[in-house]
Amino acid sequence: MGGMGFYCLIGLANYSASIGFGIATVAVGGILTFTRIFDAVTDPLLAFYSLL
Repeated sequence: MGGMGFYCLIGLANYSASIGFGIATVAVGGILTFTRIFDAVTDPLLAFYSLL
């Protein structure tokens, strides 16, 4: 449940960044998308590396 709560808070970062810091919603969405794609690539690589 801790990991799920973390991802819910990351999803809310889009709103807080655009309202609180004046960052464009598209920019925050792009950054969050990039981090998820990066995570999807690195997780299997690290899992494979841990098996060696």
